[in-house]
Amino acid sequence: MALYWTNGTTSKKERGPGVLWADGYSSSAVSHVDIVYNDARSAGFDKFVIELYDIEINGYHPLLTPLTAANTVSTSGCYGGYAVNGEGDGNIGGYDASFNNRRGFPISAIRDGLELGNYKGHYTVHVSDPVLPANTNSAYPNVWWTGTHRIATTLASNIIGGGVHNRFDAHYGLRLESNDASNNRILEYGYALYAYRSV
Repeated sequence: MALYWTNGTTSKKERGPGVLWADGYSSSAVSHVDIVYNDARSAGFDKFVIELYDIEINGYHPLLTPLTAANTVSTSGCYGGYAVNGEGDGNIGGYDASFNNRRGFPISAIRDGLELGNYKGHYTVHVSDPVLPANTNSAYPNVWWTGTHRIATTLASNIIGGGVHNRFDAHYGLRLESNDASNNRILEYGYALYAYRSV
């Protein structure tokens, strides 16, 4: 049953701030962490917000890669764009670019982490993966983000980006990984997954 907000006279269906569906944190080096929302979709949730915090990935860049099933990533199919500016260069036009048919969404604008142990990445990631109407003829998930992270070249940075996955089969979740996915390059991470219903 949905939660309702009331002022004593009228009531409204509660649609925010969402349900905390999953969360995690580690300061031990890992190769990846799977942020699974498939079970939330099965329960009727189809909009998600992922708060990523304390991302340390020095010398590598983070990706959010769509999952098609447990422990199964989609190795291509991410399209979109990003822009970044910051302490090292404030010209946003110099660091905006598109990405085509990539493995994963490049949330740090394909810039390696340069955290110096203290200046870690923090991102808010929005995910749209509708349950209804049936999305068999649409490309999902749609993913867009904002963040700040100390990264190569632009240093302390403002980062925005977004895109879509076009393989039609990745509704299980997203994997936080590095561009060297087979090794433990993520030195620290935290996340919270919030689930929302669109209706």
